[in-house]
Amino acid sequence: MTVSEPGRGARPPTLEAIAARLRFKHLQLLQALGDGRSLRRAAEAIGITQPAATKTLQEIERLFGCRLFERSQQSLVPTERGLAMLRGARLLLAELGRIAEDVSLVDADVPLTLRLGAPPSLMLGVLVPAIQRLAATDSHRLHIELREGGTPELLERMRGGEIDGVVGRHAMPDEDLQRAGLVCEKLYDEEMQIVLPAGHPAAERPGIGLRDLLADRWIVQSTPTLPRVTIETRCREEGLSPPRPFVDSDSMITILRLVAQGTGVAVVPRLVDAARMHFPGTHWRSLTPPLLMGSVGLLYRRQAADSARITLLRGAIRAGLSSALTRAADR
Repeated sequence: MTVSEPGRGARPPTLEAIAARLRFKHLQLLQALGDGRSLRRAAEAIGITQPAATKTLQEIERLFGCRLFERSQQSLVPTERGLAMLRGARLLLAELGRIAEDVSLVDADVPLTLRLGAPPSLMLGVLVPAIQRLAATDSHRLHIELREGGTPELLERMRGGEIDGVVGRHAMPDEDLQRAGLVCEKLYDEEMQIVLPAGHPAAERPGIGLRDLLADRWIVQSTPTLPRVTIETRCREEGLSPPRPFVDSDSMITILRLVAQGTGVAVVPRLVDAARMHFPGTHWRSLTPPLLMGSVGLLYRRQAADSARITLLRGAIRAGLSSALTRAADR
C-alpha cells in the first residue's frame, strides 16, 4: 500500500471516524514502534506476528491519510506526522492507566501515584514543602515520583502523559497554553536573593547590588536556566558585564554547599531559603533593586483539572507555599 503525504489543504479525520476505526491495538503498536523503531521488535513486544503489525500500521496510515514512518536500511524512522502520532498514542495509553488507577482508588489499600516535575530550585522551594504536607496527611496511600529538569522539557513529558503536574516558570501566552491543552495556575511572583558565605564583607552592608559582587567568584545554575538569564539581563541593563562563573552546576544543593564552604557567592530564588537551616553560616539577602524573575505556576493538562491528583497536589502546594512565604517575609 502506498500512502502519500497530504497537502496543506488535506482535512484530518473527524472525531467520529477516529472513534469508529482507531483501536487500542493501534495505540499499542505505535508505542512499541516508537520504542523499538522496528516492525519485528514492535510485533514481538505486543504479541502479534510481523505481517499483522504491518497490516495494523497500514490501517492507521489509511485512517489519517499520511505516511507515519519511513523505512531505512536498519529501522523505521517516524515522519513529522509520525512523531505527533507517537506522542498522542503514549498520552492516550497513559490516560487509560490513570483511569484504571482512579477506579481502584475506592480500595483504601491501592496507592495513589503522583508524578511531579520541577526545575531544581522549585523542587527545593515548592515541591519539598508540599510533599512534607502530603506526608503528614496520607503518607501510606501515596506514591510520589519526582523528575527534575528544565520547564520546557518537563512540559513536553507532561504532554506525553509521563508527568501529572509541573511547577515551573513560564512565559507562554494564554493562547499558546490553550493550544497545547495546558492550564497554568499562578502561585506567586519569584524574587532572587544573594547567598553569601560567612565572613563576606558585604554580609552586613545595606542595599547590596550586583555591582558590589562582580569581583567575587560566582557559582551559578547552568545555562540556559531562567535564574542565570535573569542575572545576565540585569547586569546588561545596569551597563555591567555579566559575571564569569567559577562553577556552574545543575544542582541547587551543590551550589549552596559550595557557598557555605566559602567557595563563592550565588543568586538563588527566594523560596530556596527554606533550605538555609542546612547551610549554617550563610547569609541570605535581597538585592537592591529587587531582582524579579516572573511568576511561578502549577501547570497541568486541561483534562486533569478536576482529577484527584491535581486536587491533592494543588492543596498541598498552596498550604506549603503559605507557610514558606510567611517565613521568608519574616526573615
